[in-house]
Amino acid sequence: MSLQSVESQIMNILSTISGVATYDYEPKDLSSLPAITLQYSSFEQHRLSYGRRMIVYTFVMRLYVALDDSDKVVMDKTKSLIQQVLDAFHADADLNGTVILSEVTSGALDLDVTSVKPRYISTFTLQVQEEV
Repeated sequence: MSLQSVESQIMNILSTISGVATYDYEPKDLSSLPAITLQYSSFEQHRLSYGRRMIVYTFVMRLYVALDDSDKVVMDKTKSLIQQVLDAFHADADLNGTVILSEVTSGALDLDVTSVKPRYISTFTLQVQEEV
């Protein structure tokens, strides 16, 4: 499967998260929040037996949530969306049968008050394993 096909399957999963805009790139202007962006980061490749290879793609996903309500409400909304992202990949770990495994391997939450619209940014690392 091509890198673009893997990315397309990931976007299909992200699009199931209700009320969140999804992008397969990092837009300059995120006018609609909450939003999730997907960005390819790297790959590793290992030889297996019989001429097969294991490719591990790494993607970075960013969840943006506006600070447009009380602190508690926004934090609860952010936590809920983080859980929805995790649940979506747990429910379809093989990306609809197209890869061996996809797994959110790490995440971190940051507060961005330098932009015009302050927001939380939750950054996830997603690894996808494919045998070719």
